[in-house]
Amino acid sequence: MAENMEKEENQPMPSEISDEEGTNDGSDESDSDDTTEQDEARIRELEKEISKNPYLYSSHVELIKKLRELGDLDRLRDARHNMQKHFPLSEEIWLEWLRDEVPLASEQEERDKVETLFNLAVKDYVSVPVWLEFVQFAIGGMGGEGGVQHVRDVFERAVTAVGLHVTQGANVWEAYREFENALLAGLMPQPGAVTTKEQEEAFSAQNQRIASLFKRQLAVPLMG
Repeated sequence: MAENMEKEENQPMPSEISDEEGTNDGSDESDSDDTTEQDEARIRELEKEISKNPYLYSSHVELIKKLRELGDLDRLRDARHNMQKHFPLSEEIWLEWLRDEVPLASEQEERDKVETLFNLAVKDYVSVPVWLEFVQFAIGGMGGEGGVQHVRDVFERAVTAVGLHVTQGANVWEAYREFENALLAGLMPQPGAVTTKEQEEAFSAQNQRIASLFKRQLAVPLMG
């Protein structure tokens, strides 16, 4: 009995536990506030450095990283555009930027801005992954007027730009064929269905398009 009473006396009171938890929560919030203030201070320093000398590559990279971590989209966009004005961006930087922007583009006006960004990217850096991101983005807007032709136009630009890439060019051709095959599947008549002459002609034309695309790929030398 005495041992039980002694154990009970040694147990922390609920109020003590609550006070400790409250202290910990307050400490966590304080640490978070301190980190944010430190980040903001460093961001201001970097912005001053860049304003004095816009050709400090590492300062641009650090500024973009800090703003991305804070989730400050408007300032992040400004920082990225500012860096792009002074340097050709690497594949990694472009892909990160594009992948941040694509999910935010739900309206046509926003999609137009992202497409402008893609055009800057492929002009700035010859990259198979960037072109593949571009065609995937175009496919995402295929439901609009002229959407299918627009996707084909982007694919044609892609195979012209990077279709000869020794190790990765085949990926662009493969993506192009998959796209055209998906369109062909949509034209395929259901078993037992009566097809019109127009449907038969469309199916035949799409088959010919895929065959022609495959022949074009086979003619490309040094394919990986």
